[in-house]
Amino acid sequence: MTKTFRILLSAALALSFSLQSAQAQSDYIVSTEQTSETASDSTEAQAATSSLSPEEKFLNDNFPYISLCDWPSGMRFMVIPSERDATMRSFTDSLEGRQISAADLRHKVLEYRGHETTDRGWFRLLFYCPDNQRSYYYEVRNFSFEEYCLRMQGGVPALAYLGDVDKARELLIGHEFWLKSPTVYRDRRNSPRGYEQKQLRVDQHVTVVQVGVGTREYPVKIIMRTDDGELYFQTVAMSRTNSGMQEVEYGASKAHHYFANAFSIGSETDARSANMAQRLKGQKITTRRSTKMSQGGSTKTVTQGTTFTVVDVTAKPNSNYYTLRLSDRTSIIYRKDVTWVNESVSGNIDGYDEAYFPELFSMGETYTPSDGVIRRSNGSVSSTENSDYMHMIVGIISNGMTQEEVRMSKGDPSHTHRLNSGGTQWDFYDGTKVQFDRSGKVVRVINK
Repeated sequence: MTKTFRILLSAALALSFSLQSAQAQSDYIVSTEQTSETASDSTEAQAATSSLSPEEKFLNDNFPYISLCDWPSGMRFMVIPSERDATMRSFTDSLEGRQISAADLRHKVLEYRGHETTDRGWFRLLFYCPDNQRSYYYEVRNFSFEEYCLRMQGGVPALAYLGDVDKARELLIGHEFWLKSPTVYRDRRNSPRGYEQKQLRVDQHVTVVQVGVGTREYPVKIIMRTDDGELYFQTVAMSRTNSGMQEVEYGASKAHHYFANAFSIGSETDARSANMAQRLKGQKITTRRSTKMSQGGSTKTVTQGTTFTVVDVTAKPNSNYYTLRLSDRTSIIYRKDVTWVNESVSGNIDGYDEAYFPELFSMGETYTPSDGVIRRSNGSVSSTENSDYMHMIVGIISNGMTQEEVRMSKGDPSHTHRLNSGGTQWDFYDGTKVQFDRSGKVVRVINK
């Protein structure tokens, strides 16, 4: 065997051994995050995914945890120092070599620019601040980068991850949720902590109106509005990136600071809501009598004969009631709690539950008086006036009706004209013309 051949043989054996070793190493590194081909064969991975709650799946799909080992250049953080962080000189000005505290950088945005190893074998995490166009670093001693980033709580104090905030803004604002935890907060400048704690009911319906930055541990501050117009906030962790906390720490008194524990994407009332919304959403309904509704955080009295479009229907938990979200002709939104079960009549109007939908609303844009009005008319007004009520039920306009009765019967006119006689003419969309005398009584009806 020649020397040249022995060298080539040794090289080939070495290469073969190297490839086998690499293959053996890769075989030992396994993950549940498999490719689509192999994932279909993993019933265990499928079971783990299917066992997630809707909220956990939402976080899993949209807010992945990013270990310090995998931070890409350009990741953005905001400096939100705690009381402890404010007194510690954690950062160093790269140009001046001067140590500064997180308090000096409060509310500044820092962009991650990678890491470097020092002469002593320590490392520095590098940041750039676009707010003041200066560079800083956070130095970690007695650890290599690889050792430190694999620690469960490895990260940088006082930095709230803005990636979670940006994604939450995109996905949450304008959407409705239900509270899993009763604990919420309200900003109060005069309070020692800047906020006060409040308790709402579990399954309280809320709408997210704004999302901002919270703290390092809970970087997403969600501002929400309840159905009565009150504003509250909750600070939550989404991906837990750089939170400095392990998953098990989001429990007990801190449980409500984890999104999956604080909010419900769906409620047990969803099925009822969906069924009723399918029946009513987009339909026109008209009040059969005056009633009080919520509008813009206050209570308004709505007159009989007012037509609304049903925007949405939400079932109320543990009851037979539903909240109707209604839009009037000018697109102003109202809310009204109603029921289709006439449970209790004690103290209510005319022996009917005041929120009983069949008594409160008629379907369509034509006014139909409530049964209570018809009963009162039978017993307390003349037969002529009672016939006007009966005409209004079927949308008939007759001589002697008032303008309000015509509006209740047929709705608002498309145009109005002043007549030479001093009276008024109303023109309706279907071609009907109604003429009134000076006193506002119908004297002539012209049908198309």
